[in-house]
Amino acid sequence: SPCGLSGRGLLPPPGDSVPVKTRKRDGQGTRAHVGGLERRLRRLGSLMEVSVLIGSSLDLAEVLNRVMQKAKDVMDADAVSIMLLNERTNKLEFEVALGEGNTTFETLRKKIVLDLGQGIAGAVALSRTPELIADVPADPRFYKDADKLTGFTTRSMLAAPLIVRNKLVGVAQVINPRGGGRFTPEDLELFVTYCRQVAVAIENARLHKVLLERQREQQQLEFAALVQQSFLPQRCPV
Repeated sequence: SPCGLSGRGLLPPPGDSVPVKTRKRDGQGTRAHVGGLERRLRRLGSLMEVSVLIGSSLDLAEVLNRVMQKAKDVMDADAVSIMLLNERTNKLEFEVALGEGNTTFETLRKKIVLDLGQGIAGAVALSRTPELIADVPADPRFYKDADKLTGFTTRSMLAAPLIVRNKLVGVAQVINPRGGGRFTPEDLELFVTYCRQVAVAIENARLHKVLLERQREQQQLEFAALVQQSFLPQRCPV
């Protein structure tokens, strides 16, 4: 026989059918599959909502709070935060912190400032690489002072740099999935996509602010010119 295959039983005799194994998905597996698809669709829908939110306002604080609240809800997390890079001091400062307590943001904003490379947020800012930290307390980079100040317990975290036009503007974090679970690589992928849009929103708001300042300066110059002209004689003295 050709290549000696039929004699070894690897090819069936002519006319015989080859049994084909089919994989049947039980009811529980089907429900899990459908549930996973629905979850993914909800998350993709949330990205579209974020695009709408970003285009709805140029008020940076309003946009960032609404976008991060959406990220918190979609990822079912205990807390979210954004730290922006202060270009004058080259340090990270809290711009958004949403959790269960109302005083959390003010506490963090007033008392926590990180150098690039300091803490997990500082390390992510320095490396410009998003990270999933499954066990935050075991990470030697973990900056414990934030938990001490707020009484919060950080277990698991997603952290991603905010970059626009190859320029670092800050770091965003999602902390502790509800129910005691841990974040997944899929969660990190979604969050990184969120952060791209957040970075664009920050850049747009800053450009708008610069434009308003220039318009204000131009108006002040025009007003000063009018005042100066008002003190000049209307006609040359004879």
